[in-house]
Amino acid sequence: KTPEPQEGRKNIDVQVNDFCCIKCFRPKPGNELAFNTSSSILFDFDVEVQPMLQVLEGKTIEQALLEVLEEEELASLRAQQQAFKEIRDAELVEVQRLEERERCLRVEKENRIKQQKAVLEKEKETADKIAARAFAQQYLSDLLPSVYSNLKDCGYFYDPNVVEKLIYFNNRAGITGSARGGGAGQPEGPAAGVQGDP
Repeated sequence: KTPEPQEGRKNIDVQVNDFCCIKCFRPKPGNELAFNTSSSILFDFDVEVQPMLQVLEGKTIEQALLEVLEEEELASLRAQQQAFKEIRDAELVEVQRLEERERCLRVEKENRIKQQKAVLEKEKETADKIAARAFAQQYLSDLLPSVYSNLKDCGYFYDPNVVEKLIYFNNRAGITGSARGGGAGQPEGPAAGVQGDP
C-alpha cells in the first residue's frame, strides 16, 4: 500500500520511479544547546604564528640574499666579459699589425729578389759583352795579320814593309774603335799602293 504523502505533497496515479520521495537528510534526534571543545584544540595565535613568521622571514631574506649574490655574480661576469673583449680586441689589433708587417716584409723580400735577379742578369749581360769583346779583339788581332799576309802573298803590295806598317798603325788606332765604327778603316800613314794587275 502506498504510504500517505508528506505535508505539502500529494500522491498521483503516475510515478516516475518505483520509490517514494523521501527527505535527503535525516532530522537531528535532539536539540543543540552547546558544544564541547577540548583544551588541546584551542591555541594562542600570536605564539603559534611566530615560527611560521620566522620561516617566512628567513625564506624572504634568503631569497633576497640569493638575488643580490646573483646580481653581483652577473656584474662580475659582465666585467670579465668586457675585460676579455678588450684583451681579444688588443690581440686582434696586434695580429693585424703582425700580418701587415709580414706582408710588408714579404713584399720587400720579393722586391729584393727581383732587384737581385735584375742585377744578376745585368752582370751576366755585361760579362757576355766583355767576353764577346775579348773574343772579337782576339779574333781581329789574329785576322788582320792573316789578311795582310794573304794580300802580300797575292802580290797586292809592292812594298815589303807595308804589312808591318799597317799592323802597327791598326794597333795604334785600336781594333775596338774600328770594330765599333763598322769595320777596320783605312789605316793612316804611309800605306802601300795597290797594283792594278798582279
